[in-house]
This record gives sequence, C-alpha cells and structure tokens, in this order.
Amino acid sequence: MITTNVLFIVLVLIAASVLAWWLYLQSNKRTLQPLDYLFFTLRLLSIAAILSLLINPGWVSKRFKTEKPALYVAVDNSTSLKSLNVTNELAEVVQQVQNDPALNEAFEISYFTFGEYTHLLDSLSFDKPQTNYEALLYQLDNLGHGQKQLALVLTDGNQTLGRNPVYLHSNVKVFPVVFGDTLSHEDLSISRVNTNPYTYLNNNFPVEIYTLYKGNKKIDYQLDIYNNNKRVFQKKLTASRENNSQHLNLKLPANEVGQQYYRVILSSLQNEKNKQNNRSDFSIEVLDEQTEILILSPFSHPDIGAIKRSLESQNKYRVTTQTGWKNNIDFSKYNLVILYQPNPTIASYIKEIERLNLNTFIITGTKTDWNYLNSIQAYFYKKPTSQTENYQAVYNKSYNEFVTNDIDVASLPPLQDKFGSISFNVPLQILFYQKVAQIDTGEALMATFTEADRRFVALFGEGIWKWRMQSKIENKTFEIFDEFFSTIVQYSASQKSQNKLFLDYKKIYFNNNKPEIHARLLDKNMTLRSDAVLQLSLTNKQTKEKQQIPFYHNGNTYLVTLPVLPPGDYGFSVSSSQLDITQYGSFRVLDYQVEEQFTTANIDFLKKWAAVQQSKVLNKDNLTKTLNELIQKPAYKPIQKSTKKQFFLIDWHWLLVLIILSLSAEWFLRKYHGLL
Repeated sequence: MITTNVLFIVLVLIAASVLAWWLYLQSNKRTLQPLDYLFFTLRLLSIAAILSLLINPGWVSKRFKTEKPALYVAVDNSTSLKSLNVTNELAEVVQQVQNDPALNEAFEISYFTFGEYTHLLDSLSFDKPQTNYEALLYQLDNLGHGQKQLALVLTDGNQTLGRNPVYLHSNVKVFPVVFGDTLSHEDLSISRVNTNPYTYLNNNFPVEIYTLYKGNKKIDYQLDIYNNNKRVFQKKLTASRENNSQHLNLKLPANEVGQQYYRVILSSLQNEKNKQNNRSDFSIEVLDEQTEILILSPFSHPDIGAIKRSLESQNKYRVTTQTGWKNNIDFSKYNLVILYQPNPTIASYIKEIERLNLNTFIITGTKTDWNYLNSIQAYFYKKPTSQTENYQAVYNKSYNEFVTNDIDVASLPPLQDKFGSISFNVPLQILFYQKVAQIDTGEALMATFTEADRRFVALFGEGIWKWRMQSKIENKTFEIFDEFFSTIVQYSASQKSQNKLFLDYKKIYFNNNKPEIHARLLDKNMTLRSDAVLQLSLTNKQTKEKQQIPFYHNGNTYLVTLPVLPPGDYGFSVSSSQLDITQYGSFRVLDYQVEEQFTTANIDFLKKWAAVQQSKVLNKDNLTKTLNELIQKPAYKPIQKSTKKQFFLIDWHWLLVLIILSLSAEWFLRKYHGLL
C-alpha cells in the first residue's frame, strides 16, 4: 500500500510538472521573468492537488492500546459503620489501595461510595440512612467496561433497602471486605407486630406480636403497650436459647375516635447493645360509624341468618332483622334495606322505603309473591309459573359496576326460584347469569342498577346460606364468601357519587424515609380516571408549617413523594378543584435510624454473597495478599489491543484549501500584471 502510494505521488508530480512547464515555460516566446517561475509553481501545486484527489490514494494506520481489568472500590457510607466504630479502619484501607503502586499498575481503579444510592467517591461522611446493594450492582454493571471487572465492597453486610444481591445476576465479580465485630451479642427484639388498619369505637381489636431472643441464657422480660403515653397492656414473658421466640395474640379496647398510635416496648437486657429494636410502633384508625342494614322479610329463613352473620363478621355493619309486622320502624337511620321475598304483609313498610328513596337489595325465592312484587316497582317484571327451578350461577367477567372477584360460583349449590323469564325496564349490570340444566339462559340471576340517586341489587333465588356453607367447606373459612358479599352490600349501601377518591399511605414513617402517598380517582362506574389534577396540602401539626405539592400520574394511580420529614405528626388533604372533591388523612414520622440498630457485621450474609460470586470474604489483614494473588492470575493481566483505521486523501480538507488558494493567487497575480 505504501509503495503504491509513493509511486502514484511521483507520477502525479511528474505529470503536474510537465503540464505546468508546457503552460508557462515552454509556450512562452518572450524572455522568462521571475514571475513566470512563480506562476509555474502555483499551477504545479494546483494540478498536483487535483490529480491526487482524482486518484484518491489511501493508507492504513494501526494504533495500540493497553486495556487493564477494572477494579471498583465501593465503600459503604451508611451510619451503621459509624455505630460499629470502624470508620478509621475503613478509611485506612481505602488509602492503602490508593497508594499501592502494583495494584494501580495492574488495574484501572475507580472509587465509589454507596448508601441508598451510589456516587463517585468524594469524601466519606458515614451519614447515609440506608444501605442498598442492589443499586450498587446496577450502577457498576452499567459502567460497561470491556475487560474483567472486580469489585471490593467495603461494608458491614447490613442491608436495609433493595433485593438481596445473593439472588441478583451481575457481570462484576464481588469480593466483600468485612468491617465490624462478627461475634453475635445477646439481644432481645420485636420482630413483627400485626394489626388491622381500622376498627370501630368500643370494639376490642386484635394485635399480634412476635418477640425474638438471641442468647444462651434463660431470661425474664416485660412487654408493655402504650397509647398516648398511657400503658394499656402489660405482660411478663420468659425466653431461653431453646424457647427463643414468643407469639402473643391479644385484644385492645378502642375507646377513642380517630387515628390512634401505640408503642410496644420490651424491657432491656443488662448488657444489650442494640436497644432500638426493643420498641415498635403501630397505629389503627378508630371509626365511629357503622353502616346500618335492615333485613325485612314476611317470614324467617336460613338465608336471613346467614346474611346477618356474614355482614356482622366484617365489623363495618350493624344489622337489624325484622320478620312479619311491627310498628314504628325508623327507616331513616338505615343505609340499606334488604327485602327478602316480599309479599303484601309488609306493604306499609314498602311504602315508607319508597318514600325515603332508600337503597334496596331485593332477594326473591319460592315464597315470593311475584304479582305483588311486579305491582310495587317498575324496574323488572316476571310472569312466574307454579313450578320451581334450580338456577346455577355463572360469573360475568365483564361486570364493571364495582370491583369484585369470582368466588367460583359455578361450584356452589344452585339457588331456587319460581320458573319464569325476567325482563328489565332499566339499564342494568349483570353480575351473575342463570344456568338451567347446563344451559346458559343469558338472563340475570343477580343484577345491579341505579335509578336517580338510588341503588338497587336484585338476586333471583333463595338458598344463599348454602353458598356460605359450601365456601366454608372448600376454603376452610367463611372469610372468602363474607368479603365477597360485603363488597356487594357496600356498593348497594353507598350513595351514588360521580367520583370517588381513595388514598393509600402508611400511618407511620421513619424519618430516614421519604413518605409516599398514592391516590386513585374512580368515576361512577368505578373506572380509574387519569385526567384530574390533584393537589396535596401537608401541615406539620406541631410547627403549623404548610407545604403544597402536586400529584403526578403514575400508571393506574396518582403519586406524590414527600421529602424527608422531621419527626412529628402531620395532617394532609388531597383535593381536586375541578371535581370539587377532597379527602383527608394523617400520619406520624418517628425518630428512628434503622442503620443504628446493627451492632455486629452480618458475616453470614457476606459469606453467602461471596460463595455465589465464587470469591471469598476479605478483611483488612488479608486484603493485600489476596489482591497480589489476583494480579498474578492470567485472567486479570492487562490486554494489548490494536485498532486499524484506513484513511483516504479525499478526506483531507486542507488539500481543497490548497487548490483554492493556489488558483486564486495565480488569478489575482495575472490580473494585477495585466496578463488576463
């Protein structure tokens, strides 16, 4: 290639010289002047450059680059390292790596710090409130280094955020370097507290508490529960190495309306290092309202008892049953009336229900007086026969009036009603279709519809008590059926609304977390809306400081992420001015540093991580030896890479500039001397 290019250049210079000589020296009949030699030179350059571009010779350039394997030094910058008093040791190890000439010669070293997030190492403050190994691995993987990648993770092995790195795939081979005491200490802790999110006034709500003891002795300790600094429960417990956990089921009284905060406290051991895990906070909202339900029937029936027990199990309903005639029923206090197989004996009650426009749940059956039922309402009509029929239920997956789940109604016993076809005179939503003798009739077995501001549910069949019993047999609990039936009653008992705003948030946050509040906005058909503008107004109840923060739409919900808040009680409202709707809530921020509860390094976790990485756990004493061993391994030797790049003369822009300058200079000189 080089020889060919040299030959082309020689031929171009010869050709350009011959042409320029012929134009300015050979053809000139007068005596040659110094200016003629200048014109010759300029024309020679122009012709040579043009011919070179036409031939466009090329050549190849080869470059060599030495690529070192990558070594990432990631330093845990969380507060747990400060609690373990190992910050000086850790800083010394970082400086040791930085000052090791052999290591810096063998590896391309980058330094990072990590807590909740990962950053380039600037300084070590050990003030990060969380530790997230998942975020660290994600960041290192995204560096995209082409060579072998190693990482020294200097940490105590205590993780508070993210997924366990043992189960994460990574292209970086990790060598954990452990800092902190690896010996376990005697410790007493509350591992979990479970309770319901709400209860009703004057109820006793359940609380489930798990305690855990780590140690070899037999100890006695005390568990106390406080509400507003007042002790509401106390119990003495015993633990040992063999019996190290306790499970308590207890009930506390709900004597005050509103959001109630409780603190569970265990007495401390004599030499216990970590006392923060001896306490745990929980909250419960106490409501002072229950939905009033009236079941009205001309006669007694097992269905009535099943419905009453099902609803009362939810603690959200107060159910009254009335069979036959009784004077002076105050219908105004009821949110819903369940009419069970009505007939003329309760006609006066029906008139009062119609007058007050009460939401109504109608259940028919083999003893229903259909002629009377057809006469007192105009929403549906049935011309029955004297024959009874068994109706199997078929769940309608397209039902969208409210959110409900199929409880496998196809496997439940059939309901009974008088045979006949049902026609509706109002728009309706069918929840269950009828199936008769394995034939889908397409007619409604259970349907919902709305008239003005009044809601209706109609179930055309008796025997729902059999559904509840069969569900109990199949699921070993009544809860599945009771929650399903409660959903239907909740819909039928509520007032018709154009929009509903639902909030999802925790009642307790720690001051090292950013609280998140989710909101869902549903229209009258319980369909999610995404076109609204929601605003959060947050107030610190102690300082009265206020903040206004807009929500942003996040998939199926609206979301606002609050900044890290100081400890205290906060109230907030979520509103939409365009829809004239507002919801209120409150939460508490606790002064609790999760990192400070660690008193030892988690050596077991680091060993599992190293085993998955096919590496080993290091410490400050064997770190240098291990790194020197890695340097000697062929897999971690620097690699020399060569790259070839081909160049062509036409890519040289300065050659075009030379042509323009030489031709322009020749033209101006000839013009100036009157030779044009």
